[in-house]
Amino acid sequence: MIYKEIMILYIRKRSFEFVWRLHMTKLRAMLASSALIIASTSLVFSQEMKLELPDVGELEVDSFNQRSETANKKIESYSSLDYLSIGNFDSIIVEYSSSMKNPFADGQNIAAAATLGITATKITPETYELQISSQPILASEFDTDNSALIKRRAEILANILDSDESVVDWFPNYNVTKQAISDPFYEKQWHYFPNGSFEDGKFPGGTDISELWSFSPGSSDVVVAVLDTGFLFDHEDAANVIDGFDFVSDLDASNDGDGWDSNAQDPGDACGPLNTNSWHGSHVAGTIGALGHNGLGGVGINKNVSIIPVRVLGKCGGNFNDILTAVLWAADLLDSQSLIELGLPRVSKKANIINMSLGGLGRCQRGAANIFQRVAESGTLVVVAAGNDARNASDFVPASCPGVMTVAASDMSGSLVGRYSNFGPLVSIMAPGGDIKSDLDGNGFPDGVFSMIKDDYAFFNGTSMAAPHVAGLAAHIYALNPDLSPSQVANLMIKFGLQRNSEQCPRNCGPLLNARFLLPN
Repeated sequence: MIYKEIMILYIRKRSFEFVWRLHMTKLRAMLASSALIIASTSLVFSQEMKLELPDVGELEVDSFNQRSETANKKIESYSSLDYLSIGNFDSIIVEYSSSMKNPFADGQNIAAAATLGITATKITPETYELQISSQPILASEFDTDNSALIKRRAEILANILDSDESVVDWFPNYNVTKQAISDPFYEKQWHYFPNGSFEDGKFPGGTDISELWSFSPGSSDVVVAVLDTGFLFDHEDAANVIDGFDFVSDLDASNDGDGWDSNAQDPGDACGPLNTNSWHGSHVAGTIGALGHNGLGGVGINKNVSIIPVRVLGKCGGNFNDILTAVLWAADLLDSQSLIELGLPRVSKKANIINMSLGGLGRCQRGAANIFQRVAESGTLVVVAAGNDARNASDFVPASCPGVMTVAASDMSGSLVGRYSNFGPLVSIMAPGGDIKSDLDGNGFPDGVFSMIKDDYAFFNGTSMAAPHVAGLAAHIYALNPDLSPSQVANLMIKFGLQRNSEQCPRNCGPLLNARFLLPN
């Protein structure tokens, strides 16, 4: 599920993958001597001509809501045990109909808590996290694998919860991870360039996003919340950032010594001593709005935009309950009482767009589905990475939830990256995720997506990199018309995406993102 493949000027072998990393000084020297120039595209921001959106009334197909209907039908077909048969979790989140004391502290549930190893922790007066121990309690359990023991206990717990009339809803607290794998490096950002043939100096997997910059710099009134590993506030290309929050509750995973707090700084997310920090959230945010025209690094899709960094992933990932709370917070859907109970400040400005370059094996439960649909109805577009397991996105959360845009990854040729990108009928659209194992234009650099990491820059690939291209273009659309609904913004991008043939998209990946419909005729 985790792709952390990074461009380097040297190659080393790790976990049977070639991992690349980019060192700025060496690459700048190489670029200075390189004759490869993308002359057809200039980095210009001006507003000499006004962009106009197509008439949304002409969109005869409501792809966004049709996808949500498909996702909802899938959810209705699941039994309780279906949710426990997939994904990694060690706790269950339960919502009760009214305020509860510890539901496993008295009555018949005391025995269940003892035999199942249940520890109940209050989240709100009506909501509890039921932690399931992986340690054997009964003699028959001592030869049982820890994960199998949790699944077995979870099935017994599910039966208890399903028969409890005071329970409104419950869901496994799935483990969720990132889905990755005069600016001197701008010419390496092929994923923004005009779409066309290599022979014409263009890129078959280009998005035409760079063509927008002659007409629109975006708008700081448009807010994009990036739910990820946090942000590197002191990076030389950091820009357009407003106050965020840290929603990583697990003290072991937090890597900053505490749980929820107001500091969304990325302290690193390395999962074990043999792994390195990814700085994934900054790479994603940089695609949406890295600083341009500063003579450093590369550029983002929007010169002007407001990014809220929301830290939900720590060491080895994050949990789904923290993430769902962060979604509601970023969309400004937590009322004053809920904010007080949770100890949260109100978000400084409601997000127009939430980018979620994260996911994990699991099924979208009705409660989560309701949250995402409520967010969409409130006016916030949620953009989600499809996942990096080369399998059907319906087996992943939040990619399988209704009310979101699920994004598959394309390469420089404009085709689905079959070696890693998830696919399926719940995928809304495809966008550049890159492929660092390819060099289709023969420029000596792998075809990854270029953006910022700690004290440096890197080429990554993954559906994590694809999602912020969609979020970034959506921000341009909202800059033109902030009154559009999420479904209208999504349907514009889907309708005017470039259709793929069966070779380019062999397994349901949607059209290729393209910005040309926004350009003046």
